[in-house]
Amino acid sequence: MKAPDWFPRGLCSGADTDRWLTERLPGGTRRTARAKRLCKGCPVLTDCARFAVTTHSTDYVFAGVALDKDGNTQRYDRLRRIAGMPPRKKSAA
Repeated sequence: MKAPDWFPRGLCSGADTDRWLTERLPGGTRRTARAKRLCKGCPVLTDCARFAVTTHSTDYVFAGVALDKDGNTQRYDRLRRIAGMPPRKKSAA
């Protein structure tokens, strides 16, 4: 996959991508804090969050949110807010 146009401006550009692998982060609330620190001050948070949502990304930190294969909808909802995207539609029960 070709890198998005905004990627070279990101803090992660040119860095060891393993730093952003979710499995390399500590667990629990420490994982959330570490993910936020990795991306703090990044100029492309909005683009990154939109990319993660639209590509259904997993396994890495995007826009300060650590994603796993579990498809945690709360994490994707957080990314949607960062990206300025409307909330996902809730399915009828």
